[in-house]
Parts: sequence; structure tokens; C-alpha cells
Amino acid sequence: MSTSTRRETWNINDQFLYHLSFTSDLIGFQEELMFQETCGITLAEWRVLSVVSSFKPISSKDITKVTTLNKVAVSRVLARLTEKGLIERAVATRDNRMQYLSLTSAGKQQFRKARAAFEKWSGSLLGALAPGEIEQLKHYLMKLRKRLGEITDEERARNEAFIFGRKP
Repeated sequence: MSTSTRRETWNINDQFLYHLSFTSDLIGFQEELMFQETCGITLAEWRVLSVVSSFKPISSKDITKVTTLNKVAVSRVLARLTEKGLIERAVATRDNRMQYLSLTSAGKQQFRKARAAFEKWSGSLLGALAPGEIEQLKHYLMKLRKRLGEITDEERARNEAFIFGRKP
């Protein structure tokens, strides 16, 4: 066979990262629909509510470190959540330029509702895996994030101690 007629074989279905990315996208699409239908919030709003509930106090800059949202997206989501009365801002006592975010009473109520919907939905999805498989998958995903942080300058991948509250 001549080199001009020989083709490289490539099958996207053989690519692990394709499967990982495709599955992640599908989960995100379905999460978005579930949050819209059950709570009237977007997936980005859920992520910010969840982060603010988990890390108290937290700045908008730190929200970008623990989500895949950039600074502009976080600002937009915070503006919507503030307008809805779900987030409040407090100026830091030591630095007037720094603002810390927290959930309002309505925000806590909305978060509890969204969390219940998320736990039901994710429990149904993850029911396909045994508890040990879920822990293994989390372990492997953390290894991939750590490696991504090593080969790129992606702080969110490198900063596992901040994100998970433990040493890398």
C-alpha cells in the first residue's frame, strides 16, 4: 500500500477524554434542566449558591477558584442572586475593597430546596455505580486534575487544598 492511500486510523470512540468530556457535558445539560424545572435557577446559580454555602466567608475571587466560572460569569451570577435576594455582601473590616458573600435567609431556603433536588437527581444517576466505584472515580478524577495542574498553569486544577479543604 502506498503512503498516499494509507490512512491513519482514528476513532473518536476510542478516546477516553472524549467520553469524559461528552459525559460531563450531558450531565451539565441535564443538571441545568433539573434546576430550572425544580427550582427556577440556572446551573451556574446553583454552583455559586453551593460554594457560598460551603465556604463561609468567601469572596467572588475565591468563587472563581472553586468553579469553572470565570470572573465575568461569577459577577453576573452574583448580580442575579443579589437581585433575587439570595446573596448578601459584607465589606471586609480590614480591607474596604474586599467583599465577602453569604446567603440571605431566602438564599438558605433556596439552597436547601436546590440541594434536595440535586441529591435526589444525583442519587438516581450515581445509582449505576457502587459506593466503592464512586470513591475510585473521584480518586481518578482528582489525579487527572492534579496532573492538569502540573502540565498547565490552571490554578483550579492545582489548588486541591483550597477546593477540598485538605492538603494535596
